[in-house]
Amino acid sequence: MSRCRLQIELDRPGAVYAARETLTGHVAVQVRQRCECRALTLDCAWDLPGTDSSAAHTASSSSLFEGVWEPGQYRYPFEFIVPNGPFTYAGKLFKIRWLLKARADLPLAVDPKAKTWFTLVPGPTDEPVNHGPAHDRQAAPDDHEQNKKKLVLWAIAAMFFGLACVYMVIVHSPAALWQTLVGIGFAGAGGLGGLGLLYLAFRNTLAQRVLGPVEVQITPDGCAPGSTLACTLRFCPPTDVPINAIELSLVGQELAFREDGEGDGSYVDHLIHQDEQRFYEGHPVRAGQEVSLTTQFTLPAEAPYTFATRNAEVAWKLTAHIDLPRYPDWFFYHPITVTPALMNFDARIR
Repeated sequence: MSRCRLQIELDRPGAVYAARETLTGHVAVQVRQRCECRALTLDCAWDLPGTDSSAAHTASSSSLFEGVWEPGQYRYPFEFIVPNGPFTYAGKLFKIRWLLKARADLPLAVDPKAKTWFTLVPGPTDEPVNHGPAHDRQAAPDDHEQNKKKLVLWAIAAMFFGLACVYMVIVHSPAALWQTLVGIGFAGAGGLGGLGLLYLAFRNTLAQRVLGPVEVQITPDGCAPGSTLACTLRFCPPTDVPINAIELSLVGQELAFREDGEGDGSYVDHLIHQDEQRFYEGHPVRAGQEVSLTTQFTLPAEAPYTFATRNAEVAWKLTAHIDLPRYPDWFFYHPITVTPALMNFDARIR
């Protein structure tokens, strides 16, 4: 039997707190026999059930007691200012849960622990919202030139791998038939992979040879559920160009990493929302004719807020696709930060 038992009790019934509110309560300790407590700590944290990241992310921590307990009942009050996100979320693939964790560090004994959960919702504050530790990466706009450089480097690496396989086949010839076939297979895979990466790197560049420079404007970058986004696409082709369709889409998606039980894993996704609008279907554009499309998208009133960690995401983006016959298609995407309505957009969003 444990020397003591812990219980966390919150002062507010229902345990729902708005961002930057004060959360109060106490840790009740029932001591059964005299013991030393090196530290009674309380952590305010959030976790992600539904993903393979079981570790809780601690937002703040407090030390409540250090000393000797005699048998009896003890109560230690606490208070925390709850942070401005990430907000409680119950999705299809994962959840965001907020909890308080108490732990008594007892020498030469099993440490007693206790947990309780609470709900975090947006509050009347213009402080930057915490959208998760990986939001800066998720919110980075589509940098075509930077992506092109990365793809070219990967293509060169793939082709070098293919050439190395060819070299090994030649050097070790004659070899067993299966060894020769495996070497040729790897060489072909490296070469085809490199060509595929080069195609992705220069796809938009090739498309703009017939489209001319394509400009996309999206306002605003961040918005609240239920609000409206404006998207404008412009180009002026230098030559006559047939177009199958121009597609503009607002997409919301949930992603989570799942292990397969053998140390590997993959991301699974769930479509939250998709609004696709099509223009110029089967409509040719003449040389020098300026194309200017302006449309609007409305976020669902219950749209979940943007969130990103290494293993889980709620991602929103606007995409543009110009479907061209006989030429590579042109693609573009722009991440959208969905954030509470009271967010001050002049502040930097984390």
